[in-house]
This record gives sequence, C-alpha cells and structure tokens, in this order.
Amino acid sequence: MPEVSAESKRVHLLDAIQGEVLRRFPLLQSLEFSDQAQASPVRLPYFIGLLATVLETADRPCCIVLPDSKGVAIGVSTLIAITRLQNEFPEILRAHASFSFKPREDNVLVLPSDLVYRYEGFFTPTLFRLGVIDRKDARSLPVQEIARLEKTSRKRPKGGLNSDLGQSRHTILGSLLGVKITLNRNFLHNHVVVLGARKVLVEELDRWVVQLTVDGQMIRSSLN
Repeated sequence: MPEVSAESKRVHLLDAIQGEVLRRFPLLQSLEFSDQAQASPVRLPYFIGLLATVLETADRPCCIVLPDSKGVAIGVSTLIAITRLQNEFPEILRAHASFSFKPREDNVLVLPSDLVYRYEGFFTPTLFRLGVIDRKDARSLPVQEIARLEKTSRKRPKGGLNSDLGQSRHTILGSLLGVKITLNRNFLHNHVVVLGARKVLVEELDRWVVQLTVDGQMIRSSLN
C-alpha cells in the first residue's frame, strides 16, 4: 500500500478537528458577528470554536487566557452561552411548565393568538397537550410551544383543534430556540463566566452586532 504523506495526515487531522468543532457548535455556520455597528457581520473564525470546544470538553476546570483587544473572549463566551441555551432550553421549558401549570386543572392563554385552552401536561419528553375547553378534544404541541403559555382564569376565546396560534415577528434569540413569539426571558437561565472589567464587557456588548438569516429574511440586532 502506498505510504500516506505527512501532509495528508495533517490535512486529515485538521479536517477531523474542524468536523468535531462544527458538530459541537453548528452555530458557527449560521450566526454572524461584527464588533462595529457600521461593519458587515461575518462568521466567527473556526479557532473560536476550537477554543470553545477545549473549554467544554476539559475533564477538569480549564482556564484559557484570551486577548481582550480582538474580542476573542466575547466571541468564545457568546458561542458557548448560546449553544448551551439551545441544548438546555427544552429542559428549562419543562421545568417552567412543571412549576407554573397544573395538568388538567389550569387554563392557559396562548400567545400571541390569545386563545384559551386547558393545560393537559406532557405525555412524552418533547410533546405536551392542550385540551379544548368544554370538550374532550386535545391537540399536541412540541416542547418549544410552552414558551407561548400564560396561566389564566379566562375560558374565552376558546381555541380549537386546528386554531392558528399565530406568531410574532422573528427575533434572533427566538429563532435560535425555535420560538415563534417574542421570547419571555424571565424563565431563562445560563451560566458562562467572563473574567474582566464589567464596564469593558458592557461596552463590548453594546457595540457588537449579531446577525441571522431566517426563512430568507436577515435579522440583525445588538449582541446585548
């Protein structure tokens, strides 16, 4: 068999590393950033994903010293924070529902349609039911739709099996989390530590811009 050259081995290793980074952080291929409001956002460089991968896979506490001048710390911590939120969001919603609604007892208002249903609870880890008021009918919805619900004492207007629940304008965070309404952030939580001066971090978050394309529409917002 022909001997594999050192260059081919290096290329194969780099391709494998890049593939693993993208598997762990697919947002590198969709989110775009700019550290100046007037500049066009671009994708984060792959070494940002490599640093994030090292931090997330270390089997013991790991600290990487990053230069502030190029915004590397902001890029790495943002990538980790949003990826964790995506991964943990279903469990956050299930915990929120368990705390907020009593199955087969509480009525819920579904935003932004303002239709009212009876909350029936989860029947799989990813699906829950909403019962039609005064009937035995119920419709199934994915866990992300828990974000639409508010507890209510109302019984009207009554939602049906195929009622349109509506959707608000697209937002970056809502689109990343699969939520079709303006996101209520009160039940979100995330844990990423950036060591540095608070004033500098706040100024950076105000200056950075994040951009995402959803259904052919480009959404752009400040990172804060």
